Amino acid sequence: MQYTAHLPYWVIIIALSGWLIFEKNSARGRELNLASDQTLKMAGELLERENTTMMMTIDKNQYDYPSPQSDDYGKRAKRLVSFTDRTIQDLTSLRHLVYEHKVEENELFAMLQKTTKAFQDTIALLSDYDESLQPSFPDLALNGYELPEAWLWGFIPTARTEEILLILRNIISRVRSSETAVLRDLDRKMSGKDVMICFPGPVISVSPKNPAPKAGEWYTAEVFASMYERPKNRNMRVRVDGNELEIKDGVATFQRRYTIPGEKKYTVEFLFTNPQTKTTKSIIKEFSVTVVDSCK
Repeated sequence: MQYTAHLPYWVIIIALSGWLIFEKNSARGRELNLASDQTLKMAGELLERENTTMMMTIDKNQYDYPSPQSDDYGKRAKRLVSFTDRTIQDLTSLRHLVYEHKVEENELFAMLQKTTKAFQDTIALLSDYDESLQPSFPDLALNGYELPEAWLWGFIPTARTEEILLILRNIISRVRSSETAVLRDLDRKMSGKDVMICFPGPVISVSPKNPAPKAGEWYTAEVFASMYERPKNRNMRVRVDGNELEIKDGVATFQRRYTIPGEKKYTVEFLFTNPQTKTTKSIIKEFSVTVVDSCK
């Protein structure tokens, strides 16, 4: 999946997920437990920083590409971040209760099942139950990787305190990773990166083949928008004085025959359409050409 490809540190989480069960009397196992917990914590912090950056980008995209759909995506992102933070806060509080031996086994079991199910249901809803995104959401019950299904719920009653803490840390990291997958998808839908990448904006230019045509001659000029990355033709249209021109490789050719000498003006309009939000941005610029008297 494209989402996990952008997260090299997710490999750490996958590798560590198989280290949850250790021999009860092994001191080295307990040390590895602590080391694994710290590594998962660092991975979660990296994910959190990336998600904060993506949320800032989503806010900017909502401003740059206003539309009902863009507003909806922005609101979903905010609800996701709020719910993720609340879920992680609940899981962190649960870790403190476990560490201080202030929670009973049955209560821990019920709280953990309720919290993980609520989060998984929420991200599915916010992502419109998109099946293509499902592989990006790691199972919060820690299933997979050749582990028997629902093994976690049977393991918890006999687990030591440090093992429960590691389990909860693992789930917290997976919650954060699921948030990353949804935010990345929303960012992609809102960004309009398929339309154009330019700064500070596209500049309309013309390149005439005959800058000063004589009366009766054809005036020919290439019309294009200068940008750092040329947009796909299907997301861009060009009009000259209201007449749409054919575009090839980002360039349109404008031709007109002027029969009367003097300065002639024409207006070029570029229309860029965001393929995700379907909103269109129009940029207009006026140009002139001097037609020379053919008798001179």
